[in-house]
Amino acid sequence: KYKTIDTGRTVVSNAHGDHDLYDFLDRNPIIEFHPSRYLNDLQTLAKIDNLISIVGAFKIDLTGQIATDSISTKFYGGLWS
Repeated sequence: KYKTIDTGRTVVSNAHGDHDLYDFLDRNPIIEFHPSRYLNDLQTLAKIDNLISIVGAFKIDLTGQIATDSISTKFYGGLWS
């Protein structure tokens, strides 16, 4: 509704869930799947006015380093999840 591109649609690159989620996504005209290279492309993101990005973190150390996909050797997100 407020986006300057892909208006009226929720754009995603993947979805993980149960049968109810997949039923919701199947042929849903407001959900649009695109490759990650589209969603993460700086030229695509630059077209969105007032973009806000929220990234969850597992831990932050005293120097400001942030872990977003793993703790120690256990991966929770990213390519290896």
